[in-house]
Amino acid sequence: MKKILTVLFATMFFAFSAYAEEKKENGFYGNVELVGGFLTGEPAGDEAWGDDDKLTNLSGSNGNENVAAVLLNFLVGYHFEGSKIDASLALDTLGDGLILKLAKSADSVGTIYVSGSVNAANVWKDPYKNAPLNGGSTEYDRDKTFMITTKAEVGIDSIMGSGAFFAVEGGQQSVDDDDVTDDRLKRDADFAGAAVGWLFRFSDHNSLKISLNARSYDADGSFEDRNEAKFSIFHRYSTKRFDFDTGYRAVATEYDNKNVYFDKKREDNEGMFSHRTTFKEPFDLKNTYLYGQIIFSAKESNIDFYEGNKTVGLIGIGLNY
Repeated sequence: MKKILTVLFATMFFAFSAYAEEKKENGFYGNVELVGGFLTGEPAGDEAWGDDDKLTNLSGSNGNENVAAVLLNFLVGYHFEGSKIDASLALDTLGDGLILKLAKSADSVGTIYVSGSVNAANVWKDPYKNAPLNGGSTEYDRDKTFMITTKAEVGIDSIMGSGAFFAVEGGQQSVDDDDVTDDRLKRDADFAGAAVGWLFRFSDHNSLKISLNARSYDADGSFEDRNEAKFSIFHRYSTKRFDFDTGYRAVATEYDNKNVYFDKKREDNEGMFSHRTTFKEPFDLKNTYLYGQIIFSAKESNIDFYEGNKTVGLIGIGLNY
């Protein structure tokens, strides 16, 4: 169950940690948090986060699903004050999985970083499971497997002392035992992308981050070749005891070739909204925090099979050190 939720959150979570203050003092730092969550919604036909393994049709949703889980995240890092180098290792089940990052602060340029990550997600071995090409009714049990995504990223934050940032990325996704009946639907792929944006700091308590991302996939199956564009906007307002984080993300994906099951090129549009409230040092417990978060996501497609929606609720407790 934990792995199922990890898959969903990896596609939905908004990276509020991007607002974290840079470590200034020499030595170790980090945090650990325990998170409880629920997920409800209608999975798209190719999404494997629910408990229902049956494929009943290719014309739309197979019904509502409900999932709950408890997750653990951690971050451990070391800051070398003299050389202004920061090294960290994180397990982020709500983001990119296991992440290793090395950053170097250069006053006249910005903060240059390189990172690598690996993440596992539940997917169907065959999302279509011998479905008839005419889209008629079916009743097949589908089996789950894992998609492993590895990614390397190089970027620069606070360019020339401004709020501008830029990054490039490259990676691979690999499906263990990809059992689709048509090789043109094979999902193993290489991808490359770039991101650009600006962090506006209106005051020590009020900031806004806007970013644009583009990514292109070159898959083993020609029907899985696609291009993705993403717009994100996040706002944080902080007080002595509370942080309020609100974000919106829009993602548009266009596929290069017609899908054999639907005889048309797939086009998806997904919108995600999130709000998180963090209560710092509850009951006067130093370096601790509590938070609650709600996430709404809906995906529209020109092919009904790929449409779905999700609502996620999270409650977490954490410790900074």
